[in-house]
Amino acid sequence: MSLVKNSLTSLVLIAGVFLLQGCGGAKTAPTGSVSGKVTLADQPLSAVVVEFFSSELAVGAIGNTQEDGTYKIEGKLPVGSYVVTVNHLPPEPGQPAVKTTPVPPKYSNAKTSQLEFTVTSGANEFDLALTK
Repeated sequence: MSLVKNSLTSLVLIAGVFLLQGCGGAKTAPTGSVSGKVTLADQPLSAVVVEFFSSELAVGAIGNTQEDGTYKIEGKLPVGSYVVTVNHLPPEPGQPAVKTTPVPPKYSNAKTSQLEFTVTSGANEFDLALTK
């Protein structure tokens, strides 16, 4: 009887350990990559910072535009809704500011940018066609 009782106790303990650990390991939230192109009046906008921010998820990330206006957010963003802002890149310390087309001020503020996107799992391409 004690052998059966000890075996039963062992099985219950082992089952408890598996339940605490979960089956299949830790689950991670789905994420997506983000890239696109920034234009102003149909012209590529270079030397600007594109920022994705989600107040709901409390996460954000940035990407810089290249000469042709393309950007890529480094790393992955959790799936969800994001507000996007666009600002000029600050000059490197000791260097003069790069002369570029000015970004309309409304795009530098999350409350006025009106740029909102939903990041989904996998690759996401969001082109930002800014207007004056």
